[in-house]
Amino acid sequence: MQIFYDSKIIEKFAARLYIKASQVVRNYTLLGAIAGFILGIVIAISWANNVLVVLSIIGAIGIIGGALGRYWGTERAFRLKLQAQIVLCQVQIEKNSRNAVV
Repeated sequence: MQIFYDSKIIEKFAARLYIKASQVVRNYTLLGAIAGFILGIVIAISWANNVLVVLSIIGAIGIIGGALGRYWGTERAFRLKLQAQIVLCQVQIEKNSRNAVV
């Protein structure tokens, strides 16, 4: 069985990376917020007696968790997009090299 170069496979891979990059920011933000709310519940229950203070702590730590998740998700999305661009650049180099050799 011979295996031949097919640039369409690499382009599909790059497209999948872009799709994943568009989803990762949302997912990391959501997971960060959920983790923050859970951590906030644990901290608030152990420290505070007043309901308003408990809710404030839960909300504040949840927002901080969501912000951290968004930051990490944005960084991860950037790396995925960069990887897609590198792959697409390699495909373009191959196309240009193939056309140059006549």
